[in-house]
Amino acid sequence: AAASVCSALGWLDGSVSVCDPAQFAVTPGTVRSFVGEGSGAWDSLSGLLARVEPQGEASVVDSGVLISIRGSIQNDANARRDDQTDFVGELSGCEGCEVHRGFYESAGALQQSIMLNLQELLCVPGSCTVYVTGHGSGAAVAALLAWMLAQ
Repeated sequence: AAASVCSALGWLDGSVSVCDPAQFAVTPGTVRSFVGEGSGAWDSLSGLLARVEPQGEASVVDSGVLISIRGSIQNDANARRDDQTDFVGELSGCEGCEVHRGFYESAGALQQSIMLNLQELLCVPGSCTVYVTGHGSGAAVAALLAWMLAQ
């Protein structure tokens, strides 16, 4: 989520952006927020996405979209998701794979909203680089979402 404050416009006070070491910038006006469908609470499953552009020869990113998924907070919806520890074997394109039901359902709940935002930013997976990251349980959801978007 810290990447949401990166900007090619720079900082008026001369401070260093959190994106400077990685040499990328968020394209102004492209930051979007999203929430999961039926997540049980408006803030239980959410994140940010934005267009990113490399800044310099040593940049670790190409032009594309960065998706960041927030981790758990203390609420009933997150507790229910985190407690769904049984495994499901429904991961498309991965025969015999089993994944945590709560994280799998969360990734699925985000997929439609994220796809709509990607289309709005003219980024279709496969023709545009998509970076997916998260914190805590958001990292688990991000890994599954990245797999889903790649299919």
